[in-house]
Amino acid sequence: MSCLARQLKHFPKLAINSNPWPKFLAAVKADCVIAYNDNAILLQYQISEPYLSASSDINGDIHKDSCVEFFLALDNHGSYYNMEFNCLGVCKIGYGSERDQRALIAESLIANIRSHTAIYSTVENGQKLFSWEMTLVIPNETFCFNVDVSFKNRKASGNFYKCGDSLPEPHYLCWNMIEAEHPDFHQKDFFGRLDFV
Repeated sequence: MSCLARQLKHFPKLAINSNPWPKFLAAVKADCVIAYNDNAILLQYQISEPYLSASSDINGDIHKDSCVEFFLALDNHGSYYNMEFNCLGVCKIGYGSERDQRALIAESLIANIRSHTAIYSTVENGQKLFSWEMTLVIPNETFCFNVDVSFKNRKASGNFYKCGDSLPEPHYLCWNMIEAEHPDFHQKDFFGRLDFV
């Protein structure tokens, strides 16, 4: 995993820096890399933030932790996967067409996801900051509500997020801008295009 983490650092980064709800301000920087191979989606997040929190409950309230998220729609049927990972790689994955209609992915499938996290702390202008990098290998079988998943030449849509609902400074950042009155990442109308070439 450490070799893969080094390789992904050379890929183009997507900035997770849109803030649809500016009243939630935090000194957070986030970006990500997405790639794929024949067997898996490869993700790498690089985060800087002043607070860290993580639980160990698979399919729990990961969005309350120091959390990154990847939402992915593989077809035009209106359903999508929400994948939420805290800074320790503990995750929650659901599938469905709406926020309140999610089927959770079996923990036996989640157990096959590989993660590698490195966490560092520094002091800048008298404030402690945590920098963490997480590399994820998400097997194609994780996307169990689709048959024979292959990403080669696939047209999809999705969004990348950084949040921390229960941190001292809650925040809600995204890659593709969302228009909604209140914080809610389950906005498939604002997914960006993802072309796997």
